[in-house]
Amino acid sequence: SVRGRLVAGTSWQDAFIDLENTRNSILYGVVDADLTAYTRLSVGASHQVDKRNGVLWAGLPYWYADGTGTDWDRSKTTATRWNQWDTEDSAIFATLEHELANRWKIRGNASYRKQVEDSKLLWMWGDPDRTTGLGMEAYPYHYLVKPKLVNFDVLATGPVRWFGRDHELVAGLTHGTLEGGWTNRDAVAPVPSFPVGDFNNWDGSFPEPALGPRYIGSHGRTTQSAAYAAARLQATDVLKFILGGRVSNWKREEDEGAWTPEAYTITHDNVFTPYAGIVFDLSEQISAYGSYSSIFNPQTKRDRTGKYLDPLEGNSYEIGLKGEFLEGRLNASAAVFRTVQENFGIPDGVVAANPTETAFRPDKGVKAQGSGMEVSGEVARGWTKGAGWTRFSAKDANGGDGAVDHARRQLKLSTKYALTGALQGHSVGGGINWEGKQPARATNPATGVMEDIGQEAYTLVDVMARYVINRQLSLQLNIYNAFDKKYVTRNTTWWGGPFVYGEPRKVLVTMDYKF
Repeated sequence: SVRGRLVAGTSWQDAFIDLENTRNSILYGVVDADLTAYTRLSVGASHQVDKRNGVLWAGLPYWYADGTGTDWDRSKTTATRWNQWDTEDSAIFATLEHELANRWKIRGNASYRKQVEDSKLLWMWGDPDRTTGLGMEAYPYHYLVKPKLVNFDVLATGPVRWFGRDHELVAGLTHGTLEGGWTNRDAVAPVPSFPVGDFNNWDGSFPEPALGPRYIGSHGRTTQSAAYAAARLQATDVLKFILGGRVSNWKREEDEGAWTPEAYTITHDNVFTPYAGIVFDLSEQISAYGSYSSIFNPQTKRDRTGKYLDPLEGNSYEIGLKGEFLEGRLNASAAVFRTVQENFGIPDGVVAANPTETAFRPDKGVKAQGSGMEVSGEVARGWTKGAGWTRFSAKDANGGDGAVDHARRQLKLSTKYALTGALQGHSVGGGINWEGKQPARATNPATGVMEDIGQEAYTLVDVMARYVINRQLSLQLNIYNAFDKKYVTRNTTWWGGPFVYGEPRKVLVTMDYKF
């Protein structure tokens, strides 16, 4: 009637990026106790420490000063030898669940989480000279972040019988507080930035500047509370409705700081966000569905005058088909979706009262829409396949592209085959991930002309093989990015296109022993 689990782990890893390495450790424990035949208590705690050295923070420059594109080694970095990004995360949590005689269940959850994030980082920007490597500038930061998060929620769920049919209801209350912000130390030297020197031969040997006293950049508290309810109604044998809603209260209290020259309070009370769905069984194997949900997300972004943006609001819709075939061994789905958002924050210069703060303008009518298909499961005995295709578009109110760092089309294929005969128990497989071109654009520093900087379409291939030695011991080989494709994973058009490269070929050998 009392069960426990203890997990301890540690790892060391050198990244493919120069200077960067990580050390992790985690300790996790949980105890479940059956207080009665119908009541269970679960309590636990976790502690995780991540130490990252030589962390690349700013991306690599996309252009040389003459306007031609760069082509760095994938290991190239903008980090220094003293860069660090260390985090320590501690949490405690508890759940009490009780089952009533009428098959209803009541569950309460409570959790507390505290994090300490200590990071010394060098931000670097500019367009270096192709020959000399000169032209890059940098500035150091020493951030310290100590957020604390407390959450409580209670919910009840269970069946009801109306008009001769069984339905399911759920209702709950939730409350949480987040206290957080950040402090920083700036360089003592009275200069706007530090010249980097020859970036073409950068090896991270940049002297750590003397830093001044720590100051509060931002500090505040966010409080959220909500009541919610949902019903899954079985209208007929083939028709089901899902109806729900949430009433939320949200409050942000921000103290005075370097990035918030004036203390403020933003409050949103009794905000109702509904959602609804319908499922219709076309046959024993195929169902059609549709869903609607509203969007409400408070913002602390400011425009150029210092006014805070109204909450992000909107609506999301989806319709599709889902199917189950081959006696449940194969699943398939297809869907189309559309999301419309108001007050979406678009970067718009700086705040007049605080030139270090990026300003945003609210954009209305931001739309994202697309479609997707997926098939997965066992197509024959011992042979599994998976295939997925998605495409979408994102437009702002003026018809321009949004979410420009994301490919508009993506295809994923995978397969795994369990060998038979003398090789029974062994298996081989592989996968293909294809992404289309990203529509990111930025201004060329030499010509002043907007150019495409998004990653071109590319394909990654993964392969695997598993070898079973005996009932207890097995070995598995995975090769990721088998053809060592060079590609970009991120563009940041706010800063003229800095980027990072995706991971090169990686070979992983895993041994499992069961006892």
